Amino acid sequence: MKRTVFKWIVILIPIFSMLQTNATANYRAVYFQSGDYFTYDLYWSLIKVGEAKLQFRNVSWKNQDDILKVDLTVRTWGIADTVFKVRDHVESWIDTACNRSVYYKKKQREGKTRRDVEVNFDLEKNTCRYLEIDISQKAIPITSKTLDPLALITALSRHEFANNTTFSQFVTDGKKLVQIDAWLKDQKLLYLKSGTFDAHCVEVSTKELRGVFEKNPHSSIEIWFSNHIPSIPLRIESQVKVGSFYGEMRECQINGQIINSTNRDQASSVLPRKSYEESTEDPI
Repeated sequence: MKRTVFKWIVILIPIFSMLQTNATANYRAVYFQSGDYFTYDLYWSLIKVGEAKLQFRNVSWKNQDDILKVDLTVRTWGIADTVFKVRDHVESWIDTACNRSVYYKKKQREGKTRRDVEVNFDLEKNTCRYLEIDISQKAIPITSKTLDPLALITALSRHEFANNTTFSQFVTDGKKLVQIDAWLKDQKLLYLKSGTFDAHCVEVSTKELRGVFEKNPHSSIEIWFSNHIPSIPLRIESQVKVGSFYGEMRECQINGQIINSTNRDQASSVLPRKSYEESTEDPI
């Protein structure tokens, strides 16, 4: 039971990553910028068990420009470390010109698990290959717009739910190509330690996911995003048999603006906003 609890903590945050939408010729949604970051407190019910951090920066990749690197670190602390210690680091390289992943890397340290994974994407053949120590999977076919699990955060944050309340995206971990669905569920003011936000809630289908999700077919994942451009991932939550698990944004920097408890009153007004009443542009 305890192991299941902390496996959920590790799995929930990477799911901040979900989905690519249809591009248009004359509109391109904004990506997160180099220097942007988001820090989250992780909770099991009301107990704080760790933290996660998403960071973004521009890098070069095989003579390609327009590459955005995303780093995710997840760690437990305190009593959580004595039960199921987590020290994970996940990296994603995204070609923002083509809206697809070019490389994915995961250093997994969860309890007794020690795993180092790479996924190499062949952009010409539309294939990818999973690599692990002493393990090399056969290359699998993918679509021209496939994302890795972490890169999906950029697609959710760029999607205009005001115009299109549902979307789907092909994603791969290198072993299997899966179509994930998500849809707009709710809109309201969301009150966090870091500020008050006009926000919308997205529910993500877990029917194709494995591990803990497979054992809990009735579980669901909800992600709250701010109504900004791009949307800030504010909170992720899941209700399962062993309790409620969620990650909540404590601090972030976006477009050069730092948002935390010191500027709580103005947090939702310091950045460009999406409008659910006036927006007419097609979603990316």
